[in-house]
Amino acid sequence: MDSQITVTVLCYHSISTQTTPTFANLTVEPSVFAEQMAALREQDLEVLAFRDVPEALATGRRAVAITIDDGLADAGENACTVLAQLGMTATLFVPSGYIGAHSAWLRGPDGRRPMLTSETIASLARDAFEIGSHGQSHLAADLNSPEVVECDARASRQELEDCIGGVVESFAYPFGYHSPAARRAVRAAGYLQACAVGELPARTGDDRWALPRVQVHNDTTPEELVAMATTSTPLTGRAWARSKQRVWSLGRRYAGWGPPEAGRIGGARR
Repeated sequence: MDSQITVTVLCYHSISTQTTPTFANLTVEPSVFAEQMAALREQDLEVLAFRDVPEALATGRRAVAITIDDGLADAGENACTVLAQLGMTATLFVPSGYIGAHSAWLRGPDGRRPMLTSETIASLARDAFEIGSHGQSHLAADLNSPEVVECDARASRQELEDCIGGVVESFAYPFGYHSPAARRAVRAAGYLQACAVGELPARTGDDRWALPRVQVHNDTTPEELVAMATTSTPLTGRAWARSKQRVWSLGRRYAGWGPPEAGRIGGARR
C-alpha cells in the first residue's frame, strides 16, 4: 500500500430523480446519495472542502473531499440539503456564465437542465459550502489557447466572488480536460488549486493544479463509495492510470476524441 496517498476527492455531477442522455451515467438518485453520505459519515474520515486538500496532503491527514461539478440546481436542492443534515461539507464547481439559466454549453435536452441561481449560491457559501469555478463558459482547457483559458478562468473567479462576497480559490477543469499550458493559465488567473478527474486518489507530490478525482456514477453503491474513499491505489495502478491519461490527451489533440462540445471555441479543433 502506498502510504503517501491520503485524500480521495469524490466527483459528482447531478443528484436527481430525473436525468438526460449525457448525465444519465452521472446522475445519482437523492435517496442513494443520502445512503452514500451516511455510510461515508460512519467512517473515521475527515470530510473536507476541496480548498483544504493540499494542506491535508502536506500534513498526511486521512481525509475525503466531496465535489459537485456543473452548478446544476439539483446540487443545492438535493445534495447540499443532505450534507447539511449530516454536518458535512462539499465544494460546488460552478460555470459562472450560466448561473440562473440552463446548462446551455450542451445540446438538446442536456442543455435545458436548470442551474443554481446567484441567491442560492450565495446562501450555500454562507452555509460553509465552498464555491469553486468551473470556468465562465465551460470550455475545454486542453484545446483552447492558454490566453483564452486564463481570460475565461479569471472572469469566472471575479463573477463568483461578486456573487458570494468572498474569495474563490479552487478550479475544476470543464470536462476534466487540461494540459500543462492550461494548468499554468489557471494558476495565473489566481487559483490556488485545481482538479481534474483522473480516477485516482490524490497523494503528496501530485500537481496542485491537477489534483485527481474519482468519479461517482449512477450505479455506485454506498459500499463501493466507502471503498473508493478508503482504499489506496498501488503504484502500478497509478502508472497504468497515468498512461491511459497520456493516450487520451494525444487522442484529444490529434484525433478529436471527446464530446463535440469540448472542442475549441467556434467548434474548430487543433
